[in-house]
Amino acid sequence: MNRGRLALWAAAVAACVLTAGGASAQEPFPHTDLDESLATQFQAMQVLSTHLSKPEEVGKLVDILAARDAKAFNVWVDGLDLPVPDKCWWVQDKLERTISSQKLEEVCRVRTILTWREAWLYFGIVQAHRQAGTLPTIGLDGRVPPGPFLDDLRANGLVDCAYEWVVTTELLPILGKPYHFCLQPK
Repeated sequence: MNRGRLALWAAAVAACVLTAGGASAQEPFPHTDLDESLATQFQAMQVLSTHLSKPEEVGKLVDILAARDAKAFNVWVDGLDLPVPDKCWWVQDKLERTISSQKLEEVCRVRTILTWREAWLYFGIVQAHRQAGTLPTIGLDGRVPPGPFLDDLRANGLVDCAYEWVVTTELLPILGKPYHFCLQPK
């Protein structure tokens, strides 16, 4: 066990002990129940850690959680044989909110009709930028992003540019409504 994990386990034990009761440091307090409870919780952590040390199990759990499939999750948890009856947690989802905005922007596209000479010139510019590693990805909408490739196309009269309304969408993470999650004995 490396030092970081040892420190983490020590901190977990200390946190459990410190939150266990209000006894003062001078007087001993009965801790048999605490010992049993902590041992049971650490057994559950060991079972869970062993199970999740297999990449296929982690993948299965991630797929179940991403699909929000409660039945599959219960089947997955039932297969663990966790020694933690009647334990509950508060769980909170991370959601994403979509925010869209519009702004007027200059958009350039390769001209739709090129002469044979212009087509050869275009392919020569594409090849030169491909070799230089500066060839951008051009989407299905045909927009050529700003940069040296657009500069060369513009210098040779191969693009039509116009101002258009451009919609940008951004995903912002937010916390969802918390809910109570409990493991019940079989």
